Amino acid sequence: MTTCTSDHTAVRLLTDHPDRFARQGAVVAAWRTSGERRLGPYYRLAWRDGGRQRSIYLGRQGPVVRQVRILLHQAHAARRLKRQARLRAARFRQEVIRPLNQYLQQMFALFGNGLYLKGSE
Repeated sequence: MTTCTSDHTAVRLLTDHPDRFARQGAVVAAWRTSGERRLGPYYRLAWRDGGRQRSIYLGRQGPVVRQVRILLHQAHAARRLKRQARLRAARFRQEVIRPLNQYLQQMFALFGNGLYLKGSE
């Protein structure tokens, strides 16, 4: 667990409880209107806790928003890496293993008189 150097509640929450944000959490931008003027964006950290949606106001674009985005990116990193590894393995099976098995089946159909695979041949 890393120690927090910021006084902002969202930064302390992310550094003290990164496991809570490993699968969820986002920095959400919202705009307001005042008459004809569009104001914002105003940022908040949003996540779910016990089936309820929670959020902490971050303010306008600034160092707090950047720091929260970096911490969220780090919290999501392990899951993102696992997903990329799963996708690479699936692509390998699709592009290498499946054609190899088809090739072997064709070879055994043509020349399969007494031939068999032994070990990792």
